[in-house]
Order: sequence, then structure tokens, then C-alpha cells
Amino acid sequence: MRKSALIPGLSVAALLAVASPAGALDIFGWKPFGGDKKNETKTATSEEEAAAAAELRKGEALESSGNLSGALKVFRPIVKNYDLTAAAPKALLHVGHILERQGDYNGAFKAYAEYTTKFPKGTDFDQVIQSQYNIASMYLGGKKTKVLG
Repeated sequence: MRKSALIPGLSVAALLAVASPAGALDIFGWKPFGGDKKNETKTATSEEEAAAAAELRKGEALESSGNLSGALKVFRPIVKNYDLTAAAPKALLHVGHILERQGDYNGAFKAYAEYTTKFPKGTDFDQVIQSQYNIASMYLGGKKTKVLG
């Protein structure tokens, strides 16, 4: 390596090392390990909770009447739009159950996986894990899968 390239490089490295420890790694606003992020947890408002609960009841009514596709159309937006509410994990659980009833085991497994990642402290977590286990066991037992759709 040339000395002409080495000297400016070492100079820049020395300046970065001598800078204040808090700002030493602050390159273009990036700070390692989260930087100055506040440790805030977001929660749903009471209006969002009420709206999500109403939609959940609507979806459950559709599901119990046998309108599974209509129920899916109600449950999926709850998970997407009201993900901080108590209704969201329940809606996602319903999505998984409906997809299982319709024979879409792959989609049901994905819905359960989404539940485990989004709502690891959900009240139905054990039930979701059991459902995933049942689907996996079914495929290991020889259930044929769709390859191209």
C-alpha cells in the first residue's frame, strides 16, 4: 500500500477514535445498538380497541353462520389495521382456523407463524403452537402437498 494513501487513512481513523465516545460511531445519524431510541411501547387507543372488538364480533358471526370467505375478509384487516389491539391475535387465530377448515394448510401454517412472531405473549399461543404441530405432523405422515398451486 502506498504511503500517500496510508497517511490520510490513519489520520481519519485517529480523528474518529479521538472524538467523543458517544459520537464516535455516529456516522450520518446512525448509532449502534439503537442509539438514543426511547424505550416506548405503543398501545391502542380505546377507540381502536372498540372498533377492533366490533369487527371481531362481526367476523365471528359470519364464521358461525358458515360464511368463511366473508369472515376472512373481516378478520384479515383487523390484524393489519388494529395490530395493537386485543382483537388482533384472536382475529389471526380465526384466520388460521378458517384456512385449516378450507384445506389450505400451508396458509394456515403461515397464519399461525405470523401469530407466533407478532403476538408471542398472546393468550392462545399454546393453541397456535399445537395447531402448527398438527399441520406439520400431517405433512410428515404423508399428506400430499400442492407443488404448483
